[in-house]
Amino acid sequence: KKKTLANNITIALSESIDTSRADILFGITTGSNYSYVSTSITKGGFHHVSAVYDPKGDKRLKLAINDTVVSSSTRTVFDLVDQKGADLMIGTGEAARINNQVFTPQQSFSGSLDNFRVYHTARQRIDVQKDKRKTVYNHSDLKLIYGFNEPAGSYSGKDIILDGSGN
Repeated sequence: KKKTLANNITIALSESIDTSRADILFGITTGSNYSYVSTSITKGGFHHVSAVYDPKGDKRLKLAINDTVVSSSTRTVFDLVDQKGADLMIGTGEAARINNQVFTPQQSFSGSLDNFRVYHTARQRIDVQKDKRKTVYNHSDLKLIYGFNEPAGSYSGKDIILDGSGN
């Protein structure tokens, strides 16, 4: 989120009383333009989640679970999706506007993340499938990559992750 509720890119798990499923949301809000997609995932298992917005392609938000696109938005043109200088919060967060509703986190994420990647461009499904289980190294489209199995050694801070993208 960048300073206001009206400028954010959010991926969130919604609160759920269901013991077997939870909803995952992906939304972008810039000023008065907003779009979001959502789907349900099974609790207690690992899922490969891809959230994509392609401003040069079909201009739709897409949410893919385990290589299958399960939710796609209507076409939405965002004038500017500028997140430079914005905080990136993983596992916790602040209120964000998704689909003209304010989403307020109720608790921090309790689970495991293996890998978190952000690319400058929309990734094609075949490329996501090819790279999802590989160690990915620096290339021009990769904005950041967090491995969540680092750093090795002894550190006083417990909330350290390293960006392996080379950016």
